[in-house]
Amino acid sequence: MYKKKIYWTYLIDNFERDLAGVLWWIYETDFNKGDKVCLLPTKELSVKFLYNQKPDVIVWNYARNNNIELIKIAKYLNIFNIIHDTEGIHYDMKTYFNIPKRGFKYIDEIWCWGKTQKETLVKKTSQLKIKPKIMTTGSIRYEYIKSLKKNNLSKNINKILWNTNYAALSPRYQTVFREYKEFYKLHKYATEEESFKLFLNLSARRQKAYEYIEALSKNNKSFKLTIRPHPFESSKFYKNSFLSKNKKVKISEGCDINYDLANTSLVIQNGCQTVLESFIKGIPSIKTSIEDINIWSKVTPYLETNKLVAKFNDIHFLNKIHNEQKKLFRINKINLLIDNLFNKLKIEKSFNSKERRLSFSFHRKAYLIFIRLKILTKDVLIKNVENSQKKKKVSTHDIVNFVYKKYKIKTLSKNNLCIIYPK
Repeated sequence: MYKKKIYWTYLIDNFERDLAGVLWWIYETDFNKGDKVCLLPTKELSVKFLYNQKPDVIVWNYARNNNIELIKIAKYLNIFNIIHDTEGIHYDMKTYFNIPKRGFKYIDEIWCWGKTQKETLVKKTSQLKIKPKIMTTGSIRYEYIKSLKKNNLSKNINKILWNTNYAALSPRYQTVFREYKEFYKLHKYATEEESFKLFLNLSARRQKAYEYIEALSKNNKSFKLTIRPHPFESSKFYKNSFLSKNKKVKISEGCDINYDLANTSLVIQNGCQTVLESFIKGIPSIKTSIEDINIWSKVTPYLETNKLVAKFNDIHFLNKIHNEQKKLFRINKINLLIDNLFNKLKIEKSFNSKERRLSFSFHRKAYLIFIRLKILTKDVLIKNVENSQKKKKVSTHDIVNFVYKKYKIKTLSKNNLCIIYPK
């Protein structure tokens, strides 16, 4: 128990993916009991926020080159920095925490989803004098999903959910050309030729999936289909398709994935991490292509269209697919990628405000003065500057509405903040 009320800030990057889980963590577990909590959209995080609010702790949604400078400023302001990735489970360790080694000294703690990630980070930081505490905790997002009731498949027979994963082809917040350039030019993910092949393969994969779903709709009139585009994928392709004309097909956007999962008996996806959400909820998943593109496609059985047409409303067949997935999860050692897959997460607070005072340093003091002057200069020279990419990510308004709707709790909305006080 803490005598001092700790001021926590959780960064929320994606409304559909992150918010429900973080709210559950704050309101329905004992972790933040008695603390002051700010749910801050990543697009509203700024140096001004760090200077003006000075929270005791920030739980960052990731650590990358583009936010290391902010993490550094937070550290110099005596803010305790915790990293807990929210985008997805890292199974390719080559790209995990691909930040400059100096960046680790600004991070106090890392909450890893599984043992594999922890082992990778321990090895990466082994030679560093100043390094973060690395813990295997599991995932807040999946802890929330485990707290929900498992699906009753028999009540949702004939209801199918198609989770798409083609954001690169139809980006929601920028042009395809910009998305393409980012792969080989801006972030140097691949060469131009490799990027071109990647986009061609992705286009073919989407078309094959679409034809699979289309054949299913034509050969069975009783099924109901929900198309759920990836959070960063535009829905235009699906809205302009033949499927959208079918009265039994709907497109789901802007809601927590668990709302859609609660009303389905089968999930169709190709290499999407939603196979994990579905698996925890007791919902079987299938893929539309036999190829294995990543770890998630490896734990998803392939089923030919004609077999699915005949069996998708057979409860015994659906349970058989789910049991097959249990074997695939064991074979591919998913338990090493995400800890506590079937057990409850137990993590203790390690933050202590009395221990967070940094010793005086001329370099640190000069750096903070320099940053402060930059803030003041920008205030004078540039006013009301909008994000050049105009990304419509989650806002404080979205958070306030969601909290009020889900928990019936009035929130304080001031200066672009959503500050809440758990019981």
